[in-house]
Amino acid sequence: MERPGRMERRAGREHEPSSIGVIGVVETQRDNVNRRKGFITSAIETEDQLRYFKEHFINEEITRLNHSPELADITRLTVRVIVNADLLSHGRDRDHIEAIINVGSIGGRGNYAVVYFGYNKEEREISPEQREDYYRRLMLTNLSRDVGNLSGILSSNVYHSYTISKLDTEALTPEQRSAIEGMLRTSFKYSEEDGTRMLEDSRNTFFVATTATGEIVGMSMAERRRVGLDNGESIMIAEVTNATVINGHGGNGLYGAISAHLIKHIASDTENRVDLVYSESNMERQTLLNAIAMQHRTYAGILPNNSFVDGELRTMMVTYLNRQELDFLYLGGMLRP
Repeated sequence: MERPGRMERRAGREHEPSSIGVIGVVETQRDNVNRRKGFITSAIETEDQLRYFKEHFINEEITRLNHSPELADITRLTVRVIVNADLLSHGRDRDHIEAIINVGSIGGRGNYAVVYFGYNKEEREISPEQREDYYRRLMLTNLSRDVGNLSGILSSNVYHSYTISKLDTEALTPEQRSAIEGMLRTSFKYSEEDGTRMLEDSRNTFFVATTATGEIVGMSMAERRRVGLDNGESIMIAEVTNATVINGHGGNGLYGAISAHLIKHIASDTENRVDLVYSESNMERQTLLNAIAMQHRTYAGILPNNSFVDGELRTMMVTYLNRQELDFLYLGGMLRP
């Protein structure tokens, strides 16, 4: 593994609205979130490489965060990297590791994980009491897991009186476009321009819930990206990001149903076969946590005060479904090519 570079936003690179972010780059993000975020494409295969990455990348990033005048307003670091999972066995040093997503084999070999390294300056840290409350909330949420419920939802595209379907972004009516762009602006604070670009990006998949009269009242979106690694392999990841149900149509599990159908579609897409579906979810939204439990996503860890949501810094829970889990839970246990 070569020494991973600490790269800034490239001069002249076009802005890309995305929750996943740019692959292979650690960027400074302001606009309230005030963090540095990146996905490093160096695959860590040995203990020496892991130690080098911690000492000469993560620790240097933290030092820079704390002492560089140009980063005085930046209070968080979030870095993801692919690691040989055998290096993460119980009892090993997990300093600054906040979440571990077990991917499994990549390219038919090995056993890998996506590892989140994170750091907060003191003013951005969460208290031990807050952390304990999040874990208590997580344990209570896990009691709502029900495979039968998931199977029932996926057996039909009709949920209560709503129809759940993939949005054809190339054949949008003006009313559909207005509804989706309105949700992206209102619920997720995207500009009109960014909302349009997200709709036009072929790597994004939207599922919607419509009423009998054709009104779109809920949506869920996933971003797909291929991560090319420096060992010549690559993985396809999909992040379930933006989802919402408009007022007057919530409280009946509709959000969970829409995103479950979205995940099933991604799992069954053989042309764009994914290795991993994951999400970073606001731990303050209990309905969201209940939906995640119903969908049987695996818990990976929490990112304290990682994102800016509804005017506040929020702690996000990382959950995922790797390829084996997608096949078993969403494709009836039948492995697909």
